[in-house]
Amino acid sequence: MSRIRFTAQAREYWLDIWLYISEHNSESIADRVYDSIESARRLLANNPLLGRVRPEIRPEATKSGGDEMTVTQSFKSMVEDRLARDPGFREALLRESIDTMLAGDVETGKAALRDYIKATIGFTALAEGVGTPSKSLIRMFGPKGNPTADNLFKVVSHLQKRAGIELHIA
Repeated sequence: MSRIRFTAQAREYWLDIWLYISEHNSESIADRVYDSIESARRLLANNPLLGRVRPEIRPEATKSGGDEMTVTQSFKSMVEDRLARDPGFREALLRESIDTMLAGDVETGKAALRDYIKATIGFTALAEGVGTPSKSLIRMFGPKGNPTADNLFKVVSHLQKRAGIELHIA
């Protein structure tokens, strides 16, 4: 059986993720997310060849021939990298952010939409596209932001057009 060893920074991210979820939702939800990630870690440890080859990870960062692989990138940067190169992932994140808000979890939906904006168009270009100052948009989609329906729909409309997709409520 292989081992997956986390760096000290990765362990700090784990704690930050758990604390964030517990503060914004509940400890039981944070525990479920932690358990889900831990389950995936065990699956990878038991099946090290599962998944695809990751050429973007430097060869010297992995231990070839051994049974360990070091986690080399932060989760946020991995998501940003994937958003930059995978149109399907970009579309899925945009859809998921809107679906999450419609399901009533506005904070998580805003956070996902903020990540999408930062990794794709950026707040400056979005501001030009919707006619709202970038600082206002950053505040709107920040943790304490409360965008009006008008502003939210302007942003979503612009992002849909830019992505070449149409979102519909089913």
